[in-house]
Amino acid sequence: IIAAVFNFGVARPTMVRAGALAASLAASSDTSEKARLTRELDKLRKRGAIAGMLAVSFGILAASGMAVARYV
Repeated sequence: IIAAVFNFGVARPTMVRAGALAASLAASSDTSEKARLTRELDKLRKRGAIAGMLAVSFGILAASGMAVARYV
């Protein structure tokens, strides 16, 4: 459940927002606006990567716990 919350509650909306920013970055012609959008896009990518990594880690932890619980 925690993995799903990280994936659907944090990682997915962050990456959707990053996609929208990337589209606006491609359409922008002002260099200062491009620099601002690039910084914000990098922050969103890092946040999405961390949330995705946490989701995968909790998924692996849950699968390991279920495998161990089978023998208990």
